[in-house]
Amino acid sequence: PHLHFNCQGLAAMDGDCPVPCSGCLEKSVPWCSCVSLRSLALKLGHEKIHVLKIDIEHGEWQVLWALCGSGQLARHVDQLLIEVHFSRDTEVHGLQLKLLSEIK
Repeated sequence: PHLHFNCQGLAAMDGDCPVPCSGCLEKSVPWCSCVSLRSLALKLGHEKIHVLKIDIEHGEWQVLWALCGSGQLARHVDQLLIEVHFSRDTEVHGLQLKLLSEIK
């Protein structure tokens, strides 16, 4: 089938993530090389992503805000599967719920 799985650290922008990810070979390294969705799509030559699965352990909000703010989510992603971790801060929690409600 035409199914490809890419294990890559995803972040709001390219650079080193300050926490280890499952794709890091050396678990003692306190960072992981990450890329934005735009950079990953360009690297793989994709205009459209049919299914994007995000499981970033509390880092999902920065990526989601960046994707929604730039319009990339609406333009380039057909389906989004995401594990979310809500903030205990009620103000931040409200912003998180608002963002989720605005995803189309």
